[in-house]
Amino acid sequence: MGIVNVTPDSFSDGGRYAGPDEAAADAVRQAADGARIVDVGGESTRPGAEPVPLDEELRRVLPVIERLAGADDLVVSVDTRRPEVARAALAAGAHLVNDVGGLRHPEMRAVCAEAGVPGVVMHMRGTPATMQDDPRYDDVVAEVEAFLNERAEAAEADGVPSVAIDPGWGFGKRDEDNVALLRAVPRFAAGGRPVVIGASRKGSIGRWGGASDPLRRDPGSHVVHLAAARAGAALLRVHDVAGHRQALAVQEALGDVATGPLGRDRIVLEGLAFHGYHGVFDEEARFGARFVVDVEMRVDLPAADELAGTVDYARIYDLVAREVTGTRYRLIEALASAIAARVLGADARVREVTVRVHKPHAPLPGVVRDVVAEVVRRR
Repeated sequence: MGIVNVTPDSFSDGGRYAGPDEAAADAVRQAADGARIVDVGGESTRPGAEPVPLDEELRRVLPVIERLAGADDLVVSVDTRRPEVARAALAAGAHLVNDVGGLRHPEMRAVCAEAGVPGVVMHMRGTPATMQDDPRYDDVVAEVEAFLNERAEAAEADGVPSVAIDPGWGFGKRDEDNVALLRAVPRFAAGGRPVVIGASRKGSIGRWGGASDPLRRDPGSHVVHLAAARAGAALLRVHDVAGHRQALAVQEALGDVATGPLGRDRIVLEGLAFHGYHGVFDEEARFGARFVVDVEMRVDLPAADELAGTVDYARIYDLVAREVTGTRYRLIEALASAIAARVLGADARVREVTVRVHKPHAPLPGVVRDVVAEVVRRR
């Protein structure tokens, strides 16, 4: 997700664009560099920032979104806390609402539901003006997780078709809180919702890396975001799209060298059978069929005879059951991929997972003993 801040006062790139034409051109360039989404925002949410008037925020973002609306294969997100801005931006051609306010406002949820667009729920303690005034938590991971789940469930109940969650790096967080939340990405991802991480050029990276100028924090941003991707984050919100694209490609090419060696041992759950409703035909959606799942996990098993040292088989079984019985997929390939993502998100010790989904009663014109889709996913 590339960042397009059409603001005069954002901490890194405020005042970068002379006008909407330049901002739209930069968004297109970011897409060419590899951004799947461009996030257009007209209000700075840096620490200490004050809100801008509604009409000013609209004046900043709408011309940019209108210029991007016709671009091929470009997903446009609007970064706003205001339902009025979200509604106008969606009417202008945006496809996604990124709300640092966490979709708290019922009208914001209604806007997303009525337009049939996804929303991003982000955690922030306080407001941008106050969020860094000595933030404290008893258990930052548990508190942020509870907030994200509560707000996501409320949005889904109100009809928002899809919700991503963002722990809110730097939004009312101390440096140690940011680290704890990064370590918890597998836990957040295990819930099945896409996880967004946006640490790009933020103050913690400057403090750790000795870079007071935000424009010199891209190398540190790459390190944080590579770790987030390895842990299961689905979206990285970044300024330096080309640099991140290159870093991710190199990490993938390095394989074990970048991510750590595969576990030496295996745990296999074989023959997990459920009744599901997957397939392309109406009859499959109506009557369903039997599906069988095998899950093979590469781990380093403990020498001690301690339950806490190994993978929780019951939890893996439960998440497979929820995926097979709770969501309908047209393709068993997609079902297998979703299960693999859940397994990797559920336990950081699993280095690689192989998932096989069997469809023994596939509607084919002949005698077929089984149809199997197998996916292999590595952390």
